[in-house]
Amino acid sequence: MNSQAKVTVVVPTRNRSVALSGLLSSLHCQSLTRFNVIIGVHGNQSWHPHLDKLSAALGVRGIELTVCDCIGMTFSEMHSRMLNQAQTEYVCRLDDDHVSDPTYLATLLKVIERDEKAGAVGGVVLHPDVPGIEFSENEFLEALFAGRTKGILNTILQLKRHPTNKLLKVPDLYSTFMVKKKTILAVGGIATCYRSSSYREETDLTLRMTFAGYNQYVVPVAFVTHVRADYGGERMDQAEWQRLRAKNEQIFQKHLKAWCKNPVEHFAPLWDQAIADARSFKG
Repeated sequence: MNSQAKVTVVVPTRNRSVALSGLLSSLHCQSLTRFNVIIGVHGNQSWHPHLDKLSAALGVRGIELTVCDCIGMTFSEMHSRMLNQAQTEYVCRLDDDHVSDPTYLATLLKVIERDEKAGAVGGVVLHPDVPGIEFSENEFLEALFAGRTKGILNTILQLKRHPTNKLLKVPDLYSTFMVKKKTILAVGGIATCYRSSSYREETDLTLRMTFAGYNQYVVPVAFVTHVRADYGGERMDQAEWQRLRAKNEQIFQKHLKAWCKNPVEHFAPLWDQAIADARSFKG
């Protein structure tokens, strides 16, 4: 691993080598000078010879890419293995079909380094299934009010551009975020009880950090595009997908009940502050 790097990008992948080429190309264009990449490979079609050229191009830039054998593992187990293998202070999670803005890693690193109590910092994930790419001021306020009503799991705030560049403090994050490795270990590591690729493992981790006193932020000026490749990955019929999702939800709700009896009440002050800030911005 590159000893000068502060960040390791970790990416689980399963039989999506075409999408992975887009991810690697976007990493080659990052403004951050030095970082490492670990690709957790699950599936015999996850790596393709054309990816060797992209790996070599990263190497020319001083970015070291390591392929980690994760055959037979769930996505949460893959994340746990890659976390253990990472030798940098910070780890950034990306999906294998994410295409990141050139300043993505540098922007997240700048934010997390200036707040000692930052747990995770995540960008905006532009998603093809979400209508529009930007909140109006009124839509943003509505999303914040929805967050106050729900308490947690208001993921829409990570799926569209915000009408302000101000950091948004939230209880939990999903999908892509940067975090200190030691913070993950301090709150118990990756929850490998989640059996399928699911944002519940991600929200489980970031909520544990919140309850431990760390701050989670959405960074509105940091972007990735979620390509949502329609091949490879975890492909299953609708009934199986719903069964696994329901099982993950049961696990998550059991954990949440142990942490907090009333998340709506518990996080109301956080949402009230976010709403007040948004109203101030709106004028």
